[in-house]
Amino acid sequence: MSFALVVQLLVAGTPALPVAEASPPATPEEAPSAPPEAATEPPASAPPAPAALEWYGWEILVADSVGIALAAGVPQVGVVYGLTYWAAPPFIHIAHRNPWRGGQSFLLRLGLPFAGALVGYGAGSGYSGYGPALYAMGGAAIGMLSAIVIDIAFLAWGPARPAPARPASAALHLVPVAGAVRGTPFAGVAGTF
Repeated sequence: MSFALVVQLLVAGTPALPVAEASPPATPEEAPSAPPEAATEPPASAPPAPAALEWYGWEILVADSVGIALAAGVPQVGVVYGLTYWAAPPFIHIAHRNPWRGGQSFLLRLGLPFAGALVGYGAGSGYSGYGPALYAMGGAAIGMLSAIVIDIAFLAWGPARPAPARPASAALHLVPVAGAVRGTPFAGVAGTF
């Protein structure tokens, strides 16, 4: 309720909250020990807690950062960065059981650069030579950056995964281990306690 509405209700003479009339205090002989309704009514249950959300945008940020770093050192920029830009984030959403968010991420990462390129081309159409193409590339880059930020900040939220259950007993658990490292065989015991 806004402040103006509360003031208007009070000025108009309508009480904001119902007011109970005061009754004279009961004498000890007249006061019942407990009202009969209280014994039969179940206690009010608390409202259910909201579902906990988990942010997994850091995984998408790592995938995008690796893609940009690889694209900086590889001549075939389109192939390398295209795979990490369009494929990795939707699969991360799907791995977190958000397939709709994966589809939204893919469409967002496809549509915003395209829209940015169109706006950039329109803004640079008054120039001759490479002007429209440069403006289109700048618009596409802004669209790509916008899609990354929106994906990480708004789409990368999902239900929190439950913590793995620990064994009921805190006993010592031993497991035999054997293998070879650089051609040298080894054997041992690994354990948890």
